Amino acid sequence: MQHELFFQNPIFRKGLNVSVRNGEKWMNANIGDELLIKETDKDQTIAYGTLVGKALLPANLIPKSLLKHEHDPSCRNLAGLLSEMHRVYSDFQENNLVTVLFINLKIAPTADG
Repeated sequence: MQHELFFQNPIFRKGLNVSVRNGEKWMNANIGDELLIKETDKDQTIAYGTLVGKALLPANLIPKSLLKHEHDPSCRNLAGLLSEMHRVYSDFQENNLVTVLFINLKIAPTADG
């Protein structure tokens, strides 16, 4: 299956990337699904990826070992991630359930290495 995945800050690493999504919606995606990576409010696909893993847990319990793969450098620690989640989701609470997506990028013209 194919899904569109939107990013407000479309900065990526080569290879494995983590993206944290508020809620459980993305738990419906299956390992192996293709992801069309797009910038929020734009229709152009800027990268392609494959979903290689997912986890559902409270945001404030995401381990550092997962955040080191976060696509956005400002979110590679818990304080930075929680700050960004508050910015993106006005009603976000630190104990909200979030879905951590593990994405293997195939093509990423904006990859930072």
